[in-house]
Amino acid sequence: MNRGFAYSKKGNYDNAIRDYDRALEVNPGQIVAHFNKAIAYEKVGRVKEAIGAYKAFIQNAEARHGQYINHAKQRLKELERK
Repeated sequence: MNRGFAYSKKGNYDNAIRDYDRALEVNPGQIVAHFNKAIAYEKVGRVKEAIGAYKAFIQNAEARHGQYINHAKQRLKELERK
């Protein structure tokens, strides 16, 4: 997960997506990886995948993720309009 975040900060979104997927394989409870992966998908123009990742995040998020949930819902609305 941390390496995926580092790749994202450097603009290397394809490697970030790969690492977020790996983080979810190792620990399916790493819910924020869905959120971060959705952002990375958006950055590379993969809207359909971003929508799926946001939906997965929202479905699995807990109340403590409130701020992220609100952001994900907003982004989902915007992406589904495209």
